[in-house]
Amino acid sequence: EKARTVLELLLHKETTADLTPSKKIKLKLENPDFLELCHMLPMEVIDLGGKGYDPQHSDDSSAFEAWLRCYYVAGMQLLRDGNGRTIWFQGNPGPMAPKGSKTPKPKK
Repeated sequence: EKARTVLELLLHKETTADLTPSKKIKLKLENPDFLELCHMLPMEVIDLGGKGYDPQHSDDSSAFEAWLRCYYVAGMQLLRDGNGRTIWFQGNPGPMAPKGSKTPKPKK
C-alpha cells in the first residue's frame, strides 16, 4: 500500500468526476495502474530465461510469442499449481486439475 501512495504522487491524474462510466473505463485501459500490471504479470514471463520480447533480437522471441497465444485469449482460464506455475486451459478443469487451487482474481 505504501508503494501505491508513493506512485500516486508521481502521477498527474485528471479529474474523472465529470467523465461518463465508459470514458472512465477507456481512461483506465489506456492508463492502467502500474501496481496492478505488476501483480498481473505471470511467473512464466519472469521465468522465460531471457527469452522474452526484445525488439533488437526479434528472431529470438519465440518463447514469448508462444506464451502470448494463451495470455488473455477469450475463453482461456487459468489455475496455479502447488509450485506456483500457471496452467492455461479452455472449458472445465476436469479431474486432473490441481486440488485446492484457485483462479487468481485481479485486484481492484
